[in-house]
Amino acid sequence: MGESQRLCVTIFIVSSRSLYSELLAHVLQEGACERCEIVSDLSTVMPSITGKQKGTNGPAVPPGKTILLVDCVENDYSQIMNVLSDHDVEPSDDLIVAIYNVYAGWGTEEEALQYGIKGFFYKQDSLKLFLKGISAILGKEIWVPREILIRSALGGRRKKQSLIQEETGLSMREVDVLRLVASGATNEEIAQRLFISSNTVKAHLYNIYKKISASSRLEAASWAAKNL
Repeated sequence: MGESQRLCVTIFIVSSRSLYSELLAHVLQEGACERCEIVSDLSTVMPSITGKQKGTNGPAVPPGKTILLVDCVENDYSQIMNVLSDHDVEPSDDLIVAIYNVYAGWGTEEEALQYGIKGFFYKQDSLKLFLKGISAILGKEIWVPREILIRSALGGRRKKQSLIQEETGLSMREVDVLRLVASGATNEEIAQRLFISSNTVKAHLYNIYKKISASSRLEAASWAAKNL
């Protein structure tokens, strides 16, 4: 990591002071940031973080990126996010929240992603991999195993679709038809893709128009592009 990038990064390790956290702070300060500090209570640095986001930097948090690196063995990540919310602070490109000491098979990474957490470091990760992950999240990447990221994206899409179906009364088949309409498919192409007749496609479209208050195919396609 280049010197110019290191000089604009501050890392707060949210954990008790121990041999492991001291070693981690030393490695991170040597290889990833200008300053790395261990804090047992996030509230001690919240005034400075709040001031930074409002443009009134205090001496504790200089300009640039800040990473809150939360020890998930000692902290509940949802409580950390609640503390940020209580201070009217949200994760951003300049305030990154990551968690470490995650156990393999933890199973709640998808939920943590919804909170805005950008990095997951597992107990078995080497310090070299730790530094690589820090560099990745500073580069606006999400540091999480690919299969978890895909599972989270699919889960979010399913949840959104379920909510839309509940609000509009659209059936699963009508959603399929709408997606194909949005892709530019003709009635005949939709019929072939879904193994139904063209008359059935027309019936679905008639019901879809009523449920989403669309008066034309173009309006239905526009609605689908925005909502599905």
